[in-house]
Amino acid sequence: LTEHVLFCGWQRDLPYIYADLDCVALTSLNEGTPVSIIEAMASSVPVVATDVGGVSDLLGLPIQTFARDGSMVCDRGVLCTAGNTTGFAEGLQYYMDIDPVVKQEGLKRSRDFVTNNFSVTRLVRDMESIYHELAEGPR
Repeated sequence: LTEHVLFCGWQRDLPYIYADLDCVALTSLNEGTPVSIIEAMASSVPVVATDVGGVSDLLGLPIQTFARDGSMVCDRGVLCTAGNTTGFAEGLQYYMDIDPVVKQEGLKRSRDFVTNNFSVTRLVRDMESIYHELAEGPR
């Protein structure tokens, strides 16, 4: 594995790291809403991840199932059954074999999703809305 995968440990220059990645592989057995996936999507990096916690909310609706265990290509990434190494490997293979145009379309959907749902602009707009609601008081 070490001939094909680089385990870097803790890193600080994330924009440079994401720019060099071919794929983000999240093999967690337990997650909330993983920031690493949000960062990857914002950086137009493909994501293959296990179906735990809020991962499926980030990757979106299924488009096609590609393994007997229910692993699937979703609107914004590949979602695999937790603990199934074969399905996960097939998910990684999907990004190696995919048509470049189809891949770019999916990466654009991912980036747009993150921009619309996790940007500073969206956060400020939501906070502003809360302040206006509180200032108006109960109706």
